[in-house]
Amino acid sequence: MPFSFHRDTWEMDAQLSRVGYDSMFIDPEDAFGFTESRTESESRRARASATRHFGESSWLAFGGELERLEVDDRSVFGANLEAAGQTTRSLFAQLAHDIGTVRVDLGVRHDDNDAFGSRTTPRLGFLMAVSADTRLRASWGQGFRAPSIGELFYPFSGNVELQPEESESVEVAIEHEAGKWQLGAAAFENRVRNLIDFDFVSFSNRNVGRARSRGVEAWSRYAGRLLTAVATATVLTAEDRATGEALLRRPEESASLIATVAPGPWVLNLSTIYVGERPDVDPSTFSRIDVGSHLRVDVAARFGKWARFEPYARIENLGDRRYEAVAGFPASGRRWVGGCSLNWTGRRGG
Repeated sequence: MPFSFHRDTWEMDAQLSRVGYDSMFIDPEDAFGFTESRTESESRRARASATRHFGESSWLAFGGELERLEVDDRSVFGANLEAAGQTTRSLFAQLAHDIGTVRVDLGVRHDDNDAFGSRTTPRLGFLMAVSADTRLRASWGQGFRAPSIGELFYPFSGNVELQPEESESVEVAIEHEAGKWQLGAAAFENRVRNLIDFDFVSFSNRNVGRARSRGVEAWSRYAGRLLTAVATATVLTAEDRATGEALLRRPEESASLIATVAPGPWVLNLSTIYVGERPDVDPSTFSRIDVGSHLRVDVAARFGKWARFEPYARIENLGDRRYEAVAGFPASGRRWVGGCSLNWTGRRGG
């Protein structure tokens, strides 16, 4: 349930949300009901923020957040977990200000988790205009993430001994605009302590002592009268610093191309995603394997001549490629989807 308010130099936003998840397992061939189990979880979240603008380019934002997670797990043998959960209270603030040709962003966040204590994490960013068309960008920050309710309590794989993740990241980038084109490249590194990962030996979640991800990403964007296209390419190295092994399901190479053409009332979209070879775990033997690369192409079309009624259609996995995003879980083949959207406001969708 979102709420927003704008007046003069002030902006205020608030949101309340609730997400529930129920999972039930019953063996239809078990006449005595000994294999029945049920897990119920709920997430309640409240967030509010305010922004004060100072001129055209400077602003200060601040706010708070409250999140409550709960889970119940029962089987025919009784309750395994009853109202187990955690509460996180957070405060945050961010200031953006221009000093000559340099834009400075300062941020801080404080999280207080009733199960894992308190952490204060800062962020710092710079954006400098080298010329009218070229900008340099740099950022540094720390992060904190408490284990989720599923990572802690989900039946069989949950681990109540998990510790929160703590991270530090740095990024340096350059961006250049030339007419309808925008080009950019960035180098980044992210270090995580107590990274939460799934252990196929114990078949439960575990903490990786130290993990590091570093790489380079390049992108280009073209914005014309009819055509808009964005292409990205990433080279990544992600490893467990304690063992030297590559982290699972992180491809060393990946790329994407998303193009949109809008002739008249039509909007046509092409999405191409390439995922390179990556390490995974064999679902039968639990030994490490390499999953091959795959290329997926999706196309879509929407007709927006009428203000309140927009028919659409899309084809997912146009080439009917056989691949596994996760080892042991084959992706769907070619899928055809069609329908229409109704807009009661009388405005066309984006």
